[in-house]
Amino acid sequence: MMMIHRYLLFSLVISSLVLDLTRAQSNPSDSILTITSSNIENALEKYEYLFLQFYTAQCSVCQGHLHEYPEIVKKVQLYNRLIGFGKVDGDKEKTLVEKYEAQRYPFFLLVTKEGPIEYTGGKTIKEVVNWIKKQTTHIVEAVAYDIELQRFRKEYEVVFLYFGAFQGNLYNNYAFTAKYFVTDSTMTFLATESAELKAKYNIEKEGEILNFKMYDNEPSRLVPPYDPTGLYDFVQNNQYPDIKPFSPKIAELVFGHMNTSIFLFTGRRKSYEAAQNEFIAAKDGIKESLSLVLVDITDSLGRRVFEYLGVGFGELPAVMLEKLLWRLNFC
Repeated sequence: MMMIHRYLLFSLVISSLVLDLTRAQSNPSDSILTITSSNIENALEKYEYLFLQFYTAQCSVCQGHLHEYPEIVKKVQLYNRLIGFGKVDGDKEKTLVEKYEAQRYPFFLLVTKEGPIEYTGGKTIKEVVNWIKKQTTHIVEAVAYDIELQRFRKEYEVVFLYFGAFQGNLYNNYAFTAKYFVTDSTMTFLATESAELKAKYNIEKEGEILNFKMYDNEPSRLVPPYDPTGLYDFVQNNQYPDIKPFSPKIAELVFGHMNTSIFLFTGRRKSYEAAQNEFIAAKDGIKESLSLVLVDITDSLGRRVFEYLGVGFGELPAVMLEKLLWRLNFC
């Protein structure tokens, strides 16, 4: 009887410890280190990679990013727990600010064994997670089954898929080209030797490349023979989906390069789906001459461009040609 009592007591203690450990692991905020000049070396020894956010108390944008930081940690640590996360107070840690040349806030940096890499991705949680993943895994990821490919297609706006052995000149050129686009968190590069995928997509030649874009039913393809320049041009010309979800990357394309664009402003109401479907259906007739941009006004960046271009809530869903040349409402 005494033995049973001790066993039950031991089991309760172990269960309590496991529960506490699970709670600690499930709270990503506990994994975010406060990095200072005195403890950064210990953090670099503990982790293979260290992702840092430099912030100041006066920076309101920084505070918003700090609020989202735990969600980024949670998503990244699902696939790699060798990545550490830290925050650096730019007002207090002048030595680190100078060392890593943090000249603006918020400033993001991935510190690796080879040296620091400044963050160049977008501002959404998904884009930050994808950028970190691309920097800390193989540039070209292998897939064996269609279910894996579909998962990548849901996660990224643009996907390139190489068919053939993971060696030789064609593959090496593919991997080398992928390095040019490694900082782009909206696209990814895959490779496969899968007979299942070859049969599904009617692949006949070693080195064929398919390009999948969001909202497209059929992929475009590059068939050998092609040289490195032709491969690079294929990727460069297909790096954006025909219907472009509004993001910092697309904002730079549209407003930075003054591309003539048509915007569709919608939200997440069921009643907006018909307008979105018409917008997508129309892309093939006009995509060569205009950029088509899909703006979700429930997103913070989408709301800003919505207000900047002066669209009214009563007009939604609304199509607008950039520069306000004309406007068309769906009735």
